[in-house]
Amino acid sequence: MSKIPAQASLRPTIFARVTGVVEMLSIWRFQVLFLLLLVQAAAFCTQGIWVEDFWEHSAAVNEFIQRPLHPTHPQLSLSAPHPFLNPYAFVVAQFARLVHLDAINALALFGVLNFCLFCYGLRAFIASLLITSRNALTEHEQKRNAIQHDHIAFYALLFILFLWGGKPWPYSGFFHYQILLMNLPYPSTFVGGLCLLGLAFNARHQYERSYTYLIVLIAITSVSLLTHPLTTQFLLIGYVAQLFSPQPTAPNEADHRSPLLLRLLKISFISGVSLALATLWPFYPILELFRGAGGVYDISNGDMYFHLLTRVWPFIVLAPLYLWIMTQSAQRPLLIIFIVTLAIYAYGYTSERYSFGRIISFSILCIHLACAVAAFRVEGWLLSRLAVVTRCSQLALCLVLLVYFAGSLHASVQRLLTAANSVWLGRTISNQITYKEYLFLFDKVEAGAVVFGNIEVSWVIPSFGPKVVAVDHSLAFVDDFQQRQQDVFTFFRPNTSLILRQALLAKYNAQYLLLNKKLDRNWANIRQQFSSQQSNTGSIETDAFVLIALTAK
Repeated sequence: MSKIPAQASLRPTIFARVTGVVEMLSIWRFQVLFLLLLVQAAAFCTQGIWVEDFWEHSAAVNEFIQRPLHPTHPQLSLSAPHPFLNPYAFVVAQFARLVHLDAINALALFGVLNFCLFCYGLRAFIASLLITSRNALTEHEQKRNAIQHDHIAFYALLFILFLWGGKPWPYSGFFHYQILLMNLPYPSTFVGGLCLLGLAFNARHQYERSYTYLIVLIAITSVSLLTHPLTTQFLLIGYVAQLFSPQPTAPNEADHRSPLLLRLLKISFISGVSLALATLWPFYPILELFRGAGGVYDISNGDMYFHLLTRVWPFIVLAPLYLWIMTQSAQRPLLIIFIVTLAIYAYGYTSERYSFGRIISFSILCIHLACAVAAFRVEGWLLSRLAVVTRCSQLALCLVLLVYFAGSLHASVQRLLTAANSVWLGRTISNQITYKEYLFLFDKVEAGAVVFGNIEVSWVIPSFGPKVVAVDHSLAFVDDFQQRQQDVFTFFRPNTSLILRQALLAKYNAQYLLLNKKLDRNWANIRQQFSSQQSNTGSIETDAFVLIALTAK
């Protein structure tokens, strides 16, 4: 008979413990999601699976490593400037010089740091939208607010990753799960996090008469302008939008704000000084980029306006929900940012300046944030009426995420353990999956030498020290980039004569010819053409390449 009371007494104890675990998991779910993604990001950045724009950024970092104060064009043998010679690339390069890393691994490491900056900036920006009082809060109120901010940040990060239509844009400046890991080392990710942090700082301190406030925002704005001007639009629009945010006061708290005109002048001063400082950057002329040099990128951004309905249909369905949130006074800045960014997106289409279409990323970010606030409010309403059901739903969502990430998490942990062991043994950490074939260039070709290769390999070569003749992407400040591309195509055509090939090599002072066995179908014939020439001073052959030295070292 004594067992029955004991068993009965265990039931509430077990229930209380389970409830406590669920509640604790609910409180810390943003941190759990962040850690799951951080492990993935850290593991991915040790794999060396880099493609597309990464190689242009790593070329810029490599140029700053070699010539930190007097860089030339990071890809071509020219003295022309390049927009990727920006403060972000400079800092990454100096860090690489300090710890003796190459440009590729230094950028990979900064990718992990960029992810942390973006998540921290997202959390801080959300908190800035929900400031309820300018007075000092009690410790209990601060803790309660922090938990609320974490809950909204959890939904915001979840929606940013997964709330999209079909085939979201695979471009830098977008943060959905399909492209996030690839984009982490890019300047756009760094500036995205920096802008969120800047707006959070501005929201908390815009009413203070402080030189620190001005200095911090001028520094953030000028660095953002130089590093990724398209993303900086979001920051500047946000500054203006925050002028119309409701006064964060308690019910009986006085409004101490300065007049709107004075606050507008302050933002104008910050923007003007930041732009003036940006013009002093010696490595590329930002005003020329704004005046028209950046127009060469418009064609490559035309995809911003393709398949629009397929990509954004969930936001059409959810329009009543997020517009209901945005039209409330507390989220007024969010509504202003959303409207202005949409207007800029429309302007990009009507003016055929398609690069402005990249701003759609932040229009959708506003939707994600508004949906996160809505999800938090619905959750709070359900929790007050159906507590058990709501807690079970929270637990189920966390379990779904754990199951979704389980496979990749296991592989990521194993990869990080392998990387840690490599650090301990002094071995190479990165798997170098997409660029291992190019590593011989470090030793066989002197830095700055011109290598004539096809368009595809020329995109990767500059990250290892040499220069190339042409690359596949458009280049600002290089007037003859299309002619260079055409010359490379001509050289590798099967019917091109030896005389014309020699003339093209001489035209660009090429010191090496690089033949790719996979991509250059007639590589053997070209090699045969140059094997008997006096200009051929030797060749090196690997499984993937044939490198022909055209001049004696």
